[in-house]
Amino acid sequence: MRDGKISGWRSDFARARVQLDRQRERLLGLVGRRVTAGWTGWDPERDRWFEDIPLVLVIDDGTQLELAWQAWDGLSVTWDTIDLAVGPEVVGRPHEWRPSAPEPLAAVVGRVVTEIAVTESPCFRGGDDVDFNVDPLPWHAFAGWVTSGLWIVTGGVGLHVYNGPDANGLETVPFKPGYESATRVSPLATFVGEG
Repeated sequence: MRDGKISGWRSDFARARVQLDRQRERLLGLVGRRVTAGWTGWDPERDRWFEDIPLVLVIDDGTQLELAWQAWDGLSVTWDTIDLAVGPEVVGRPHEWRPSAPEPLAAVVGRVVTEIAVTESPCFRGGDDVDFNVDPLPWHAFAGWVTSGLWIVTGGVGLHVYNGPDANGLETVPFKPGYESATRVSPLATFVGEG
């Protein structure tokens, strides 16, 4: 997604662990604050969420947290750059900002942030001898952990904003679909990503 097509947005993509380290203090400052609104880019022609457009969370003091994922582990965390009064444009077609949609986003609106955590998914070495279509996963080919999402907890309800794939994914549980038993969740305060 090109920044110029989303009014005011100035992306800041970096490797997720680097980005989270840079943004740690400001993200942890959201704990104790209320999420007053959440916005996603919406394709009015297809009447569906368009995952490539950044997710915007509005906090009780008017601050906007803007999150977007791309590529293998590219994460952009920006603050107060997007003009929500101007609809985004995608491939020359106008889109719109939709409040509290889809459902995982609606679940946290009006709630107080109680924790910020990081999710990580396993990374495996590939090869002709590795079958990834098995359960359990082929842990003998485990190569390390990749930062895969930001878990924003609001009491008993959470919002997982994850990389899925090469765009934003949203869930109400702290794992990507298909990784239920293979996700590591770490508090952002103590998170140290692997190199």
